[in-house]
Formats: sequence, structure tokens, C-alpha cells
Amino acid sequence: MFEIIHLPPVPQVRNIEQILWMGNYLSCIVNIEDLSLIYQIYILDFDSGKWSLYHTMRPIDFVAACDLEFTVGSVEFLLWINDQIILRVAAAFECIKNIYFGYNVKTRQLTKIEDIGMGNSEVWSHTNSLVLL
Repeated sequence: MFEIIHLPPVPQVRNIEQILWMGNYLSCIVNIEDLSLIYQIYILDFDSGKWSLYHTMRPIDFVAACDLEFTVGSVEFLLWINDQIILRVAAAFECIKNIYFGYNVKTRQLTKIEDIGMGNSEVWSHTNSLVLL
């Protein structure tokens, strides 16, 4: 049987965007302000049962990272591999559907992932590699 694990609440946040595994850690990415592109990443210490702030992502400029003019409709955090968080950004009200980015938590650099085409493709993790369907 499966055991249900109840996670402790993340301190002082309203909008939990995603919970991701980062190596041996469980991380929680939260949007700290409504309608902003500022996120904080918390790491769960399993021993103490408490979340601690790991990283703050400043306002993300997706347009500058890919040289395309579009309005961000939604941001979805997909995977965390080494120092890179893979994000899918959906454009609002435009012909561009999904654009994939990598955010490096060490350098704070955002780059468009050129090998994943824009459109309705999906990305998953598969044994230390990316799978594109």
C-alpha cells in the first residue's frame, strides 16, 4: 500500500506553482505576488519538517530571452535537472503556443531551449535525459 505524506505548509505564500524533486530534495516553487513573474523556491528539510527559502527568481523576462514579442499567458515549472529548471511558457492570445526555457538557479540566467520547437510538444524526464513527444 501507499503511505500518504502530508507536507507542512510553505510559509507566507498564497500561490504554490509547482512541487519538484531536486536531487534528494523536495522543492516548492511559489509565486510571491499575484500577476507577477517573481518566484521563490523553498526546500523541505525532511528531518525538521520545515521549508527553507533556497532561491528567489527575480522578474523573468521571457521576451528578452527568446527575441520574440508575446504576452505571457501561463508559466509551468516542469523539471529540475542539476542546476536547471525547465519551464513551459504559454503565450496569451497569440499564435505562439508553448515555448520552453531553462533557468539556471546558480547563474540566474534564462535561456530559450532551442532544441525544443515551439508548439504543442510535451517534455518529461526519462532517466537523466529529456524526452520530447
